[in-house]
Amino acid sequence: MKKLNRPDTPRCLDQLKLNPIRWEDVTPAQKSEIWVKLNEMQNNFCAFCEKKLEGESRHIEHLIPRRILKLTSLKLLFD
Repeated sequence: MKKLNRPDTPRCLDQLKLNPIRWEDVTPAQKSEIWVKLNEMQNNFCAFCEKKLEGESRHIEHLIPRRILKLTSLKLLFD
């Protein structure tokens, strides 16, 4: 397993933590900003299987699945 060094949090996540919305409502620009930081941290590799990330067939995994967060609280979605 590779060690991940976290870069600074994307500014949009700081804003989304203060005013949480559904993941579906996050703008493409915000998602892009998040992906830039994730790619920087993970060097374009999957944090779980260490496979090289290519193309657009990727998603952000959450410690608590989004389908459960939708039923409880959106507050944790952007942590």
